[in-house]
Amino acid sequence: MKLKSLNRNNSFSFALIAVVIIATAGLAFGVALPSINSWRLAQADKLIVQAHTASDPSAVRALLSQAALLGPDYPMALQELANNYWRAGEYDKAISTYQSGWVAVNNNFLGGLAIKASNAALAKQLYTKANKQEESAQSQSGLAIVNFIDGNNSQGCIHAQRATKLNLSSPQSEQAKAICAIFSGGSKLGAREQAYILANAGIYNIALEKLGQLATKSVGDWELMANIQAAQGQLGKATDSLKSALNQNPSSKTTLKLLINILNKSGQTGDIATYQTRLNSLGLTNF
Repeated sequence: MKLKSLNRNNSFSFALIAVVIIATAGLAFGVALPSINSWRLAQADKLIVQAHTASDPSAVRALLSQAALLGPDYPMALQELANNYWRAGEYDKAISTYQSGWVAVNNNFLGGLAIKASNAALAKQLYTKANKQEESAQSQSGLAIVNFIDGNNSQGCIHAQRATKLNLSSPQSEQAKAICAIFSGGSKLGAREQAYILANAGIYNIALEKLGQLATKSVGDWELMANIQAAQGQLGKATDSLKSALNQNPSSKTTLKLLINILNKSGQTGDIATYQTRLNSLGLTNF
């Protein structure tokens, strides 16, 4: 009887000790967790600062990627990386990075990125979602652009009219209205002006077609054609367009910069040194 009582007391003592140990460990972990989070965010901030001062684009991307890994729950780190993708024209990556954060991002903004990425289906989903959340001239204009891209011009004009009713002076509604006039045959603008409006809206195929039909093309026309062709993955055609621009103006810094970037992307690095030398001689060594 005494032995059983002793065993019970020992069991109780061991259980009590175990509870105390677990509670103490939990308390220590609870104290340590905020310190770990603070360290992660501090390290992410340092990487972002380093990225802002780095001159090499690949180094900037690497630093921001590290910051995003350290701070997956840190909106600034994700937004910095997404903005870097956006500036580089990598719109699909920008969208997925923006959406990976816990902070809600404006769906109208993401819809615009999807159009730049030539992803009309995703743009339609995002603009539809934005329109359900809160109808606006921007969401209706976005839906208009998506329909124009898909060739549904009558439906595009309906959305453009709705955008105008919601906000007559909105730049987005004015753009949608102008594009409706282009497709309905009521535009008084010339072919070049129409092409630039369409390109700015992301209606690339028709814009490229109109630019190609111009009897004479300026350096700016060739550069716009190259940007559209590059966005569509036609890097060879983009290179040819920029070479045509250089034939008109061999000293165009903007053209040389674009050409070097596209040659890098296409892997045609053999000619880069020639164009870089020309660019350097014009006094633009960093770009």
